[in-house]
Amino acid sequence: TIVAPGDYARAGAAIEGRNAAVDIIGAPLGGLLLGLGVGVPLAANAASFAVSALAIIGIRAPLGTPEGRRSRGFWKELAEGYRYVWSRAPYRVLTLASAASNFGINAFIFALVLALQSAHHPPWEIGLVQSGIAVSVLVGASVTGQVIHRLQICTTLRVAAVLRVAALFGITLCLDEILVVVPLLVAGFILTSTSNTAERTYMALTTRTEFQGKVASFEQFVGQAFVPVAPLAAGSLVGIWRPGLALAAFSCIAAVGALVLIRSTAVGGLPRVADLVVID
Repeated sequence: TIVAPGDYARAGAAIEGRNAAVDIIGAPLGGLLLGLGVGVPLAANAASFAVSALAIIGIRAPLGTPEGRRSRGFWKELAEGYRYVWSRAPYRVLTLASAASNFGINAFIFALVLALQSAHHPPWEIGLVQSGIAVSVLVGASVTGQVIHRLQICTTLRVAAVLRVAALFGITLCLDEILVVVPLLVAGFILTSTSNTAERTYMALTTRTEFQGKVASFEQFVGQAFVPVAPLAAGSLVGIWRPGLALAAFSCIAAVGALVLIRSTAVGGLPRVADLVVID
């Protein structure tokens, strides 16, 4: 790792805040570029990836990889990460809860956009959905440092999960009121950056050095595995059912992830970040 253990929480909050800031800027910028021509935003996006690739190629400082070690291949590394995660109850619970929540929330947001479009809401109102989430995450990232050192990790994870699920069900009931939908999104996602940072900091500090990359890769692989099919699932259910029923279904899936966190005794024992025992 290139981040000192004591700086994990601050680094995580900075990453969450950066991502949220990009989301806030990206949506209106994309709309502006689209007004200049259909191909303009696509070309700009391609150029941004090119710049990113050049920046990565230009990195010369060592990135913390132990000398003399070589990768054994993606699938072998992933399998080792699986064995390490599955042998530790908190890791296992966090990974499964993340998979359910990520799928449910991503499918819900996509279904919400489709529902607002079908109800003939103007584009600027629909844009408020993504902007509201991004603003919420950005505000949350600004207080992550204070929250993460005061609350136990288990409390942070559970409260954040309950807030998100409550917001999803609230939006399902008030779908036609955009002035209610956006504030619910802001309130529901306010602790998302804090919970993400708390979870990643916990796993980073309690994972042996040689397994850091493997565990992170496996957790990301499982946690994001079903996200690509979320838009397909959302579009299918909105087309087959009424939008409200589709939103309720995806809210229930996200609720499963929250219940896993709430009911787990393994997660219930996670202390404050400051009280974690660092494993080398």
